[in-house]
Amino acid sequence: MTATKNPFKKSELIIFSITVLVFCVFTIMDRTSRDCSQFLQKRVISGNSLTGLLENGQKVRICYSVENISRDDIVAYQLVENREMIKIVKAIPGDTWQIQVSPQGDYNLIVNNQVVVNHQSEPYRLQSNQRDLLMLYQRDYGSTIPNNAYLIFGNDPTGSQDSSRFGLVSGRDIRGIVIR
Repeated sequence: MTATKNPFKKSELIIFSITVLVFCVFTIMDRTSRDCSQFLQKRVISGNSLTGLLENGQKVRICYSVENISRDDIVAYQLVENREMIKIVKAIPGDTWQIQVSPQGDYNLIVNNQVVVNHQSEPYRLQSNQRDLLMLYQRDYGSTIPNNAYLIFGNDPTGSQDSSRFGLVSGRDIRGIVIR
């Protein structure tokens, strides 16, 4: 029996193996732990509610394959048909929450016994009408965020078009997660 001679040199096999390994590592890293390869779309931020985090006119990518939404994810939320808003998830199902009077006389949102803050570490300051709206949800659902419900906010500590204006949102209306 004759041995078949390998047409590749040992150095070529090593280079090939390293190339495959590097490709695999970059492919895994590029997916940023979410499989979005088929569902990525580019969008341009329109508005100032996320100033300091995302700027008006900034280009972002949105992953429209959403399985797990985490606290502090930046999400695309569909408020009305054909209109998405980009907001930050501040409370997820199972989180405990309450509203407390702040030292300044307005109200702070407390999630899991922590004052909720924006990207610049400023506490969200709710006015009485915003507090009243959120208290209706707390009255109906208790102090735990229900299954498939979320609190989403902009980056403006005084509020924007967010849960301080429209309350808890359904997970089915969270369309995607922003990947910068």
